[in-house]
Amino acid sequence: MNSSIIIPDISPYELPRICADLPVIGGRYKTRPEDFRVDELPHTTWSGTGDYLYLQVEKRKMGTPALLQHLQSVLQVPFRSIRIAGRKDQRAVTSQWISVRDGEISKVKKVEEKSLRPGQSIKILDTDRHHSPMTFGVHGGNRFHIIIRKLSSSPQVWQKAQMIAEALKNTGIPNYFGEQRLRGDYAALGKEILLDVYEGVPATQARFLMSSYQAQLFNRCLVYRIEQGYWNTVLEGDWLRELTVEQTPRMVQCTQLHLERWQQEYDELAYLITGPMFGKSVSLARGLPGCWEQALLDQEEIALGEFYNKEFGFPRGSRRSIRLPVIDLALTKDSDDNSLHLDFTLPPGGYATIVLREFGVTHATTT
Repeated sequence: MNSSIIIPDISPYELPRICADLPVIGGRYKTRPEDFRVDELPHTTWSGTGDYLYLQVEKRKMGTPALLQHLQSVLQVPFRSIRIAGRKDQRAVTSQWISVRDGEISKVKKVEEKSLRPGQSIKILDTDRHHSPMTFGVHGGNRFHIIIRKLSSSPQVWQKAQMIAEALKNTGIPNYFGEQRLRGDYAALGKEILLDVYEGVPATQARFLMSSYQAQLFNRCLVYRIEQGYWNTVLEGDWLRELTVEQTPRMVQCTQLHLERWQQEYDELAYLITGPMFGKSVSLARGLPGCWEQALLDQEEIALGEFYNKEFGFPRGSRRSIRLPVIDLALTKDSDDNSLHLDFTLPPGGYATIVLREFGVTHATTT
């Protein structure tokens, strides 16, 4: 174990702000579902033909699992026939494309007609067909429209918000996993499942919990890098990922010879530094970032070869960008109700809550 490198544990509620030198604005989000709008963007155009029925679905105040169960029941297809590119918030209004193998267009109207719980709604915005199913994680990003309420009436709030917005346009955000993935003891249970200490968990839940453990380790690596002052600095041995919506983006490992070139690519947001989503098949960085990654594995007393559950065959491991651009970020002030409207797009995998924490905005249910 490398005792000279200690990667601290950290709560998902205490992740450091990149704009820590700027004062926050406060306020609350999600005071009502319509205050948090998410529209998933497709990564391509559909062919119009094929075995897969594509539905653009808008849901209100409904989680993704409940939506999929509803579709399965109405369309009368096996659950495995329904594919999505990403999960969406429950206390929100969201839209996304969903593929259904051998789905019948004649049954689609019933999706909106079947009764739901009070406050919930489902709308079919569009339909299409394609020759292949949706792939989880492969989409064109998410467009967010968020209304922040319960702000101070001070005119300084607007000035503070503008300063934070300008900073985020230049720096982007740390690509932390949000508290949605890391609530309670999710990560600890995930580690126990991974090591076959905790058993009897359904496959879907087990995979989610193991991914929570991966997410916690990724966050710890990222926080440590930020605290060491290298968040926006490409280092020898870093793995860089091309910023693209393609399913298999190009990955390159930085050498000392081409360090200046890759720093320029990073500054221009063409390529992004990555951190480890530890798994049996992941490629660790070399040099200094590789030392950090290995030190964390040593602290956890787990080897890469142990990141594999015999029953579920997961997780394989990957590399995740440590920084994301906040695209087309715009602020609008509504003087009538003293609210702030925040619009922006994040690439796949980004959490809007990480943008909101830079403004110091908290969930409406937070006490």
